[in-house]
Amino acid sequence: MDKAIMIGTFEFLGFHFTKKMLEEGMEVVGVHFNKENNESYLIEEKRLQIGRNANFVEEKFNSFKGEGFERAPLIIDYYDFFMRADEDQIVAFTENQLLLQNRDKIILLLPLSIFNEDFRDVRNNLEELISSAKKQNQVVQEFFLPTVYGPWQSEAFLFQQAFVKKRDEWNITAREWTADALYVEDVVANILKLMEKDEKRYILKNAVSEAWEKCAKSLEIKETPVRTIEKGVDGREVIIKEATSFEMGLKKQKKVIEMLGM
Repeated sequence: MDKAIMIGTFEFLGFHFTKKMLEEGMEVVGVHFNKENNESYLIEEKRLQIGRNANFVEEKFNSFKGEGFERAPLIIDYYDFFMRADEDQIVAFTENQLLLQNRDKIILLLPLSIFNEDFRDVRNNLEELISSAKKQNQVVQEFFLPTVYGPWQSEAFLFQQAFVKKRDEWNITAREWTADALYVEDVVANILKLMEKDEKRYILKNAVSEAWEKCAKSLEIKETPVRTIEKGVDGREVIIKEATSFEMGLKKQKKVIEMLGM
């Protein structure tokens, strides 16, 4: 794979995927949703890190054409839009503009918590999107993730809130998966390898038990609910051996926060 299109290139996961692919010499078209939110100021900081790379082209979602990338894999950071409760935007955009184009492969980065009963309607909409792609004979790979943490994490996650907000301002929602956690660079490295395989659905898990609780304890987060899936999820389980310990991962996350003066 020498080219890719990244939908949500300045989101938490999208940014890390874009950066890693560029480091590996790939050409990347990054599609950005220009929607204002309380973390929009971080976009310029991310642009400084990847925007000058000759292999990177930024596109706005409403003018995306993807010229020269007609057969390139399409990676969709649904995960971060879901965490902000903004998944309808990315589903509508993808249905209207991208899945109609001929792609060799569509890769969806997805939250495990979407299988909770609270999100039945959201899950149904996602399944319709996937079915639409498959009807066009497109290969769709789904990667289901627990909480992902590390540098540039969104304030939608409790770990980031613990770093930048007062305790009485913390807010954890049912969208956050508290039964497991993975460091973002470990997630990206493993998914980029798995994308080369043929299996369609993967469920990523940390080889270290109670990873979310261990991170939470180090941040003095207490009494949070454990999210569980009411029924099993079909797919290949991939056990991720940590290349980065949770202590080091959180230290890196804090370092970026300090760099930005947050």
